[in-house]
Amino acid sequence: MNKWMWIIIFFIVQAFGDARAEIVITTPSDNNYVEERPIVRGTINPSAPVWVIVHPVKTSNYWVQPISTVNGTNWSAQIYIGRPGSIDVGKHFEIKAFSVANNNLTEGVVLGRWPDAKDNSQVIEVIRGK
Repeated sequence: MNKWMWIIIFFIVQAFGDARAEIVITTPSDNNYVEERPIVRGTINPSAPVWVIVHPVKTSNYWVQPISTVNGTNWSAQIYIGRPGSIDVGKHFEIKAFSVANNNLTEGVVLGRWPDAKDNSQVIEVIRGK
């Protein structure tokens, strides 16, 4: 190959080789009150598996939620916000969605931080209602 072919290949790899998925949480909105088992919805482009992680704000735990259902570029997951009953009513929780290529997340696992993933959503904060 000549020099120009290598330059073209280099720019193609730079442009597409590190492509990222755009993940957005659309529901619930930031600072909304949610029930114990809300459904979180969002979009991902391009389509890929989505995991939701919940972080109770006053703890160092990050809870892996059930894997989402993906339909095209839309995804949804019914998650857990706090413990059953009223013990966590009024407490704040952060929610963030991730697409993890190596799929090393498992529902119910407690992490010490957000997972390492280049594809992730914004963080939204919710308040547990009744």
